[in-house]
Amino acid sequence: MKPPYALILRLLMAIYAQYEGDTTVSALAGLAKSIKKAGVTRGKIGFDDPRVGAWLQQEGLKDIKVHDAANTFREIRMVKTPVEVEILRQAAQKNEDALLYAINNTSVGQSLDDIEFAHGKRWGELGGSTLWCITNQRGIASGVIAPNTVTKIDSVGQYKAYRGDVGRTVVWGTASDEVMKRNEANTKALRITYDAIHPGMTFGESSKIMRDVMQQAGISRGGGGAHPVGLEHTDHPWPTGAEQSPDELFTNFVYEENMVFTMDVPYHEVGYGTSHVEDMMVVKKTKGCEGLSSMDTRLIVRPA
Repeated sequence: MKPPYALILRLLMAIYAQYEGDTTVSALAGLAKSIKKAGVTRGKIGFDDPRVGAWLQQEGLKDIKVHDAANTFREIRMVKTPVEVEILRQAAQKNEDALLYAINNTSVGQSLDDIEFAHGKRWGELGGSTLWCITNQRGIASGVIAPNTVTKIDSVGQYKAYRGDVGRTVVWGTASDEVMKRNEANTKALRITYDAIHPGMTFGESSKIMRDVMQQAGISRGGGGAHPVGLEHTDHPWPTGAEQSPDELFTNFVYEENMVFTMDVPYHEVGYGTSHVEDMMVVKKTKGCEGLSSMDTRLIVRPA
């Protein structure tokens, strides 16, 4: 059957008529038009891309004062709206679902890459997409699944543009007492840290709690650091000059109500291996956190 060209043409003409007078030749021209319409042609405007200011001057907006607001927007994004929290809850749960699917559908002798492939397959079924699913055995992210070996899996996917970030420790076969001990210490330290977090506490203070509990368990180098999660895997401001290092920036971040974050707890030691546990959390109004993923950080043991 031939397409009804006359009908299509009438439809296109109707769409063109609807937007007549409201179109511009480019996104930049449209932005300049909106600024003029808003009456802020002499104002101070912040942009997350500092190049925009010079471009707007080329559009005739000579009196605008441009402010670099890249980190302003990122700082605002650290605290989520209720709608964002719910999307992030879905992203966290779907990512954990995909991670567990990948673990339960791979076995000894398969390529470590097969875990990531399975993670991506399940994410597609859940209506999102994988970003990465990093698997380490003995600190190496290549090769095949080895039996009786502590294994780190750190996975990130996205749903409706928001990230899900969950990590787990797995052994295909038999777990040693040392692996069990360290995983239990990680789980205990996370629970104590989550309960202690409150609005006004710094990221550095929560990391110290984590390290102290791990040291009490006899694990001198154990610990972890938090990072916000949202539209990006690490959804927070970044240093823009030499005046502050990334480590200092992370240490000084302050928890706020409805901030979504993970406490990242990878553990690497030559002779031991590589493990990891991580869940997505949201900060409560007074004290403590709510898990967006399951918070089930028990060691996962699969048949060899």
